[in-house]
Amino acid sequence: MGLDSDLITDTIVITSNNPDRDITADKTVEIIQHWFGETILLSHEVLAANPIQVIILRTFKRILIISPTVETSKDIMSLFQLKQEIVERGLQGLQFNYTLTNTHGGNFNEVEKDYLQLPPADKLFLISPPSSPPPEFDYSKCEDIPRINNSNHLGSRRDFLQDGKNVSTPGTYTLLTSNVADIVIDSCADLGTDIDEGTTVNNIKTAAPPRSIFDTDEEVESDEEH
Repeated sequence: MGLDSDLITDTIVITSNNPDRDITADKTVEIIQHWFGETILLSHEVLAANPIQVIILRTFKRILIISPTVETSKDIMSLFQLKQEIVERGLQGLQFNYTLTNTHGGNFNEVEKDYLQLPPADKLFLISPPSSPPPEFDYSKCEDIPRINNSNHLGSRRDFLQDGKNVSTPGTYTLLTSNVADIVIDSCADLGTDIDEGTTVNNIKTAAPPRSIFDTDEEVESDEEH
């Protein structure tokens, strides 16, 4: 039998019908927090501007769950009523009930001061993990093509300067000196003039790295072929 919509509010009070279980104990609070993180916070988009508030009233042995909307609160209650969910999440002995009225503005601190002042309470603010891409992502915008000639990339050996002069011979040259570290270039000779004009680094064979004990025979054969 479903609940009357007039009885559903944005706030749920959690109590315990087990006298040996402290509803406000850190372990119980962590169970509830993890339960929300794996269910409600994934199925609903709960943003930081209006999070799910968990108010821990240790003096009253109560926990208040203030949802950003009545619909979210209703889904929390429906999820708790699943017997399998109670057993798997370790929620045995807990009782969930709606408050008589909504929490004004969805904020515990904005409740009208017509009642006795509540004792200090611990608070948790639960939000959904960030989506990928984020909600503000513009799908209509096309990504720019990669830049082929990037002026920020380091050039050839002849592009570096040593004391204001181009480096044209192999050797060791200091590119930058600072109090933290130096950047030193160990230049080598050119490949030579007998290399075809279209040859690139990918066409030059280099020695294979030492074989690892984790390498399989198939991986070694594949590396040798390449």
